[in-house]
Amino acid sequence: MLLVVHMPTIFPSTTDLLLGLVMVVILFRLIFAIRKYVIRKPLLFPGLGKEDLIAKFREYLDKNTFYNSLDEPGKLKMLQRCVRFAGQKRFIGSKGFVVTGEMVVAISATAVRLTFGLDRYDLPHYHTIRIFPKSFFSPFHKRELKGGASTKGVLFFSWADFIQGDLIENDRINLGLHEMAHALRIELRFGSGADRRVADYFDSWFRVAFDEFKKLREGDGKYLREYGGTNPEEFFAVCVEHFFEDAESFSKELPDVYAHLCLLLNLDPLNIENNFVFDRNTVHSRTPGLEHELPDRIQRSYRYDAWHWSFNLIIAGFFVFLPIIFYCSSTVAIRFTDVILPVSLLIMLVVSFRSFWFNKGIQLYRHLFMFALVGISFPGLATMLIINMNFHGSTHLEYYTITDYGARTVGEKIRVVYSIAPNGGIDMKRFRQVDLTIVQSGFVEAQQMIMETSTGVMGWKNIHQRTLVLDGYHTLQVNRPEL
Repeated sequence: MLLVVHMPTIFPSTTDLLLGLVMVVILFRLIFAIRKYVIRKPLLFPGLGKEDLIAKFREYLDKNTFYNSLDEPGKLKMLQRCVRFAGQKRFIGSKGFVVTGEMVVAISATAVRLTFGLDRYDLPHYHTIRIFPKSFFSPFHKRELKGGASTKGVLFFSWADFIQGDLIENDRINLGLHEMAHALRIELRFGSGADRRVADYFDSWFRVAFDEFKKLREGDGKYLREYGGTNPEEFFAVCVEHFFEDAESFSKELPDVYAHLCLLLNLDPLNIENNFVFDRNTVHSRTPGLEHELPDRIQRSYRYDAWHWSFNLIIAGFFVFLPIIFYCSSTVAIRFTDVILPVSLLIMLVVSFRSFWFNKGIQLYRHLFMFALVGISFPGLATMLIINMNFHGSTHLEYYTITDYGARTVGEKIRVVYSIAPNGGIDMKRFRQVDLTIVQSGFVEAQQMIMETSTGVMGWKNIHQRTLVLDGYHTLQVNRPEL
């Protein structure tokens, strides 16, 4: 009589797992790719087809100075971006004000003008744009406002002041650009769709501009509007207004601030002949002798990331590698004390490079420790266990005399824990415990346990098979799991 009890398979095969992960990644990439190129028709143009809608936008954009300064590919780029931007927002008139198509296109064009050099131009954190006929009272600020950018995803504009900023293009006051600059900053801090370039370089730009902000705050500024000294947010918004409406003077009066703002926005308002493209050499030739040289490459910054890359490893450590560790421990004779040394060494190795991880955005000690323990040590330990299971020496048999046992029913099974005399040094409960799917009357006391073992390359013992000698000649085999 030979009874074989197979241990449950917890995970699919490695091939199936990798195939599943690849399919999930492809599916998500497909969804986001389709979402990126879907054009929703603005509610103000019902019944129009895609071509008619684009023609309507082009009709309004023909009055826009920035648009008319572009070549044909540049115009097409701005046109498409305006249509997509407008399709993602709700334009609402307040106090009975009727929103027209011209308003939609003008506001969309201002947003696209600011983000023209960026990859992410749509400010996805903002879903609603409220338009007032003139300045309005804000219960929150308890005063009259011309515009505002809420952290809740709503932009506010006084249309009278917005159109005034568009009509007078050289007075360094532009409500639309001012509020869109606020929106760009709020997208960094509260949104999840900030442009990578802005997220990486904004703090570096502000460090370059800080001396000018300090002068402005103390009343010693000579070029920028005094309002820019209110706080860093207003300083950036005022710089953006001067950047687009008085670029020539800006580059001469504050060459460092201007040059690095060109790098931040990937845009040069003085490069009219070439679609306002930022060119490092052109900016250098126009602003020689910069105190702060333009970097050859923008260093990655994680300060504004809504989801840090290390979180992926931490989650994988908890939900993928920790189960693998438990799974492997059912066949590798490893104690808790055996894993303390390798885990401690991995943690110490990660922490010893703290300055490196700090530059990668892991700036808190608790974040670094969690990353080292769960994100690095768990995958490292799981890998060592898998290697130990699959790369080992020849197998041999170890015999254990069963001195006692304890049994209890669990559903239809009988769970038995044997007490064995350790001839080979294995006396762990998980290897002495066996679930038997037999009726209680069919249970026979075991006399001996035979383990087929091997030593893996990591030095830990693998248990390939356990055989129970029931009554001297009947055996019960318990096979090892495979991974």
